[in-house]
Amino acid sequence: MTRKFLGYLLFILSPMFLRAQGENNIWTFSPEGGNSNLALNFNLNPVGISVVPVSSAVGYSSAVCFPNGALRFVVRMTTNSPSGTLMNLFRPDGTPISNSNLLTGMQTDGCMPVVIPRPGNNNQYYIIYSYSNGLLYTLLDMSLNGGLGAVVSNEKNIVFAPYGSVIAEKMTALQGCNGIWLVVHGRTTNGYYSYHVTASGIDTSSVFSPVSNFPLPDYYGIVYPDFLKVSPDGNHLATTSWKGIEMYDFEKCSGKLKNARVLDTTGNVLPSNQSLFNNYTFRDICFSPDGTRLYATQNHMDGSTEPVMAGELYQYDLSLPTIQAITNSKTLILTNYPSITPIGSVCAFTTPNPLGEMKLGPDGKIYVDNGSFTCKYPVNVPPGFNPGAAFHTINQPNLLGPACQPQYNTIVANGFNNSYEKSFFVSGFSGSAIQQKIVVAPPPPDTVAGMVFYPTACFRDSLMLFADSLGSCYLWEDGSTERQRQVMHSGTYFVHYFKNCNYTTDTFHVRLIRLPELSANQSCPGMFMGRIQAIVDSGETSVLTYVWETADSSIIREHSSTYGDTILGLDSGSYSLHLTSAFGCDTTLSATITNLPKPTVVASPRDTTIRYGDSLLVHVTGALLYAWSPSGSLDSANKADPVAKPLQPTLYAVIGIAQNGCMDTGYLNVNIDYTMPDFVPNAFSPNGDGLNDVFRIAGITYQKVAAFRIFNRFGQEVFSTVNGQMGWDGTQNGKPCDVGTYYYIIELDYPDRKRKTYKGDLTLIR
Repeated sequence: MTRKFLGYLLFILSPMFLRAQGENNIWTFSPEGGNSNLALNFNLNPVGISVVPVSSAVGYSSAVCFPNGALRFVVRMTTNSPSGTLMNLFRPDGTPISNSNLLTGMQTDGCMPVVIPRPGNNNQYYIIYSYSNGLLYTLLDMSLNGGLGAVVSNEKNIVFAPYGSVIAEKMTALQGCNGIWLVVHGRTTNGYYSYHVTASGIDTSSVFSPVSNFPLPDYYGIVYPDFLKVSPDGNHLATTSWKGIEMYDFEKCSGKLKNARVLDTTGNVLPSNQSLFNNYTFRDICFSPDGTRLYATQNHMDGSTEPVMAGELYQYDLSLPTIQAITNSKTLILTNYPSITPIGSVCAFTTPNPLGEMKLGPDGKIYVDNGSFTCKYPVNVPPGFNPGAAFHTINQPNLLGPACQPQYNTIVANGFNNSYEKSFFVSGFSGSAIQQKIVVAPPPPDTVAGMVFYPTACFRDSLMLFADSLGSCYLWEDGSTERQRQVMHSGTYFVHYFKNCNYTTDTFHVRLIRLPELSANQSCPGMFMGRIQAIVDSGETSVLTYVWETADSSIIREHSSTYGDTILGLDSGSYSLHLTSAFGCDTTLSATITNLPKPTVVASPRDTTIRYGDSLLVHVTGALLYAWSPSGSLDSANKADPVAKPLQPTLYAVIGIAQNGCMDTGYLNVNIDYTMPDFVPNAFSPNGDGLNDVFRIAGITYQKVAAFRIFNRFGQEVFSTVNGQMGWDGTQNGKPCDVGTYYYIIELDYPDRKRKTYKGDLTLIR
């Protein structure tokens, strides 16, 4: 038996209303065989069934109420009539609204229209509907036509999502931080499009969120439509697909869906394009009022719209910390009753029933379509069977397991055809009454004073700033949009974001104190030429205190500055630098001055003796530059091979400087031989023949004549001089002296400061 479901269910609700909650007080639906328009009416106490004066048996309907719950108008999208031939918007008395023949007909997609009150205008409504897998909108203004309402002519049948681009069955509206977001799944792209509806209108430049985990065809609703549902707080979305259940986070300020996670994959195993038979698929989902539970209906069909098992209702505990824990929390809450259906003219066949749609009511209960019809009047249906079209309820949906209080067939739609016990159901297996709810725009976001922070980053090159983790749509003053931002310099930074849909700005006054870089050179051993420099960035403004210490913790320098510090005159070894700041920064750095290679300077000859007055070529190796000392007796103080001519014993030191600046000293010793070939003759003949005419001291070079005196045999001095170049010519006062014996006394001073005295006699010969 094939069921052709012509009944459609409209659920119009919003669990959180910021102005009033009456907009969603009427849910319309129609039974398969009836021609009256039925509604689940939350204005009644208790909730019950009522009739609206507009037939919805030929299409998909939505009832729109005033904030006080009174019916304002009804939308009916027809599917079995030529496009534009019927009116689609009706007043509460059933009369059509002017100019409301919208683009509907055989290509109207199987989904309920979405009605969005225009933000900031209580009389205008955007009617959003799908045609040929595209999205259109029409603007209804209830203040026109003397308050009877009319479609705004230049905003009628406006295509804003191209034909063939969306899966309109997966479409819903939800509150944003400023206005309303309309979210719909793509048909050619695997993700969701979000359209922003504000007081300015519908922004047709959508926000795309590529968050879907299942293959794209799995979202099509192969056998019957799947759904996209919103959590009561608007922070999450969930959907059913061919294979399972998927859940997302929703960012109200941007319209983006994020963090897609799969909760259940116990749907169909085969790909959606291979088999429609023996499918075990999810029908609908619904959040509990507090958002901690998720409910899902799951049906096992044979692919020809015939159920082979009773529909089941499951609960998931969303308060658990992991996806796996949520998946494992799946608990059976309710198994649907069968119904009695006809075989020919006999009303006696027991048929398992799937479960249909379910919606969260304004009263906090979840209403579940029992997905059934029967050929018996409800009063004649035995216990354990569904009495035809009715609603099961979850009376305490926030509670876990059986404590949620499931109740069968709480509200029954019966007695609408007394001439025959008509087949009768609400949505069942293939009913396409996709949920519709009126979502009222919140007030414009408030601007809330944010926090002011004074972070100090001690001795770091950067600092990561973090905005409030509960915020969204972050915007830093440099245009970056991530929650965190890395800064490299001290200064003031701002981040704007939404938190609970309030616009907030946080301020960060950052003190970024970079760690100085230590630069240490090398030192030649024992030369104390080491230097350690603490280098700071050119833009650094923080005052640091520098305390330098040796390896034994002796303080050698303490200084405060903004421009770094340098310590000089250090020997090789280990040193530490203790850094502190007025903002509590404190650290210690270390540096080591290592030894440079020391040259080996060798001077030669190492030890030698020369005669007084002689010169000597000396030589040095092992370095690049040299400095001799003393240098007065050298022909050059800086040559590697100078000529030395010392007049006294000299120890020469030569300092060699290597290319690395290190030094060594070589030594050489030059002794002086003061022995001189002085000679005093013992006879002379001053006869003018040019031979021995003058008595003089022979061999005088560097000696100094202290005294040269000659006496006759009577002791009379006949000659005296201190000039070593002069001698006695045998005369006294210009007159020749007598031949005979004379006596001399000679005193010579030598360079070594010794005096030598010569005494003797000589013979004057003519």
